[in-house]
Amino acid sequence: MKRLFLYRQKSVTPFLGLFVFSAGLLLLIVASEVTVLTAMQELNHFWRTTYDILVRPTGARSPIEDRHGLVEVNHLSSISGGITITQYETIKAIPDVEVAAPIAMLGYALQGVTTETLGPLSRPGAYVVENMLTIDNGIAPVSTSDKIYIYIGPENPPGGSMDFALKTGIVVNPLFVERLGTHGYIGIPFLIAGVDPEQEATLLGLDRALVEGEYLTSGPVIALPADFGQIDRQAPDLLINLPSLINATPYISATLEASLRQLSTETISLQEILARGGKEYLDSLSGEVIGFQRMEGEAIYQRLLENLRRGFRTQSYVVTSLPAPFVYQELNSSLKNENPVLELVRPPSEKGWYGEPNYRQCDSSTLKAAFQVDVKGIFDITRIPQPSDVNRVPMETYFPPLVTLRYDEMGHPVEPRILRPTLNPCGYIQSPPLILTTLAAVCALRGDNCISAIRVRVGGID
Repeated sequence: MKRLFLYRQKSVTPFLGLFVFSAGLLLLIVASEVTVLTAMQELNHFWRTTYDILVRPTGARSPIEDRHGLVEVNHLSSISGGITITQYETIKAIPDVEVAAPIAMLGYALQGVTTETLGPLSRPGAYVVENMLTIDNGIAPVSTSDKIYIYIGPENPPGGSMDFALKTGIVVNPLFVERLGTHGYIGIPFLIAGVDPEQEATLLGLDRALVEGEYLTSGPVIALPADFGQIDRQAPDLLINLPSLINATPYISATLEASLRQLSTETISLQEILARGGKEYLDSLSGEVIGFQRMEGEAIYQRLLENLRRGFRTQSYVVTSLPAPFVYQELNSSLKNENPVLELVRPPSEKGWYGEPNYRQCDSSTLKAAFQVDVKGIFDITRIPQPSDVNRVPMETYFPPLVTLRYDEMGHPVEPRILRPTLNPCGYIQSPPLILTTLAAVCALRGDNCISAIRVRVGGID
């Protein structure tokens, strides 16, 4: 009996192994079919890009883009116009063009943000307000500071306070101190762009991204008489109203630390301060900290939005900054990379806003009129479908370029880090426009040749 049992046990074993193998093969086939089905579903969902054709002005495409069939991620922020309204209407009328969504870059304006009151200047003497700004660019925090020297006393400067402050760097008996006290301050440059409201809603659903207020309409441009006193008299005295949507997303990581110190100069007159070196002399003195405020990035951004909603109005016809295109040269590199290796050619002026290097040239731009921001609503980019890695195309209107640092300046691999935008309009990565207005409003300020790019979506594709 014992031998028979062992014989039967050995006979069953091959069949049991064959069953396990068959079941495993069946599970493998089923898993493969599920994987293929899932992959097909993903591809069917993501195969279309947000737009199919990117139209840019003649000459906007660089030789490197032509040579390698690429589109630079920063392509939009450096184009201030070049496509006319007539050309845009022609593109819209082409058969099978489902959407033609233009964008017109107006340029950068500057809005100030202040901290809470550091303290009143109640006693005569000299004071200094120091603003320390720290920005995280993704590599390392970069800090920069500026100082404002204030003198409180019986003397009034010759030639007026404004001229004296510009010449010496010392503010004498400022009126705002008596009314408001002293605050920390940061000037924030922000980008303004114009869109066609209907086309933008069709392409991206911008109208569904509103969290407050109402959407833009393509109504007539409102032009008001402007009287700013000493401005360029050769330009028409007009003030263009910009119906605007504000982007509620902060892209920049920044911290502002503001301090107020009273310097040891209670018994020294203004003339004595000037005789001892003026601002340089005050900078050498120690003093007692009598006020301190710290603002983090989110608080800075919310204060910026509050100030814009109360009303922003330019005092001239000049846009603060208008970045030029980046200049690259191609290198022969030993790096194992299928993509071209490019070296950025830096402009002559190396220092930009808040201590960050300039990576491209920035120039001012004269508009046809001054303008004021009329906030209609606020939108949240999390309600806009974000492109996936499968079908990513440049979307600088809402998302900053995705840039990863993988090598140092010597070509040595480093731990990958995502680079962040900064406050420098001439920096390497720009934040998307803070304010979106209508295409008609931007063209009223820049002229008919105002469109920077057109994103075209072709219909009838399945």
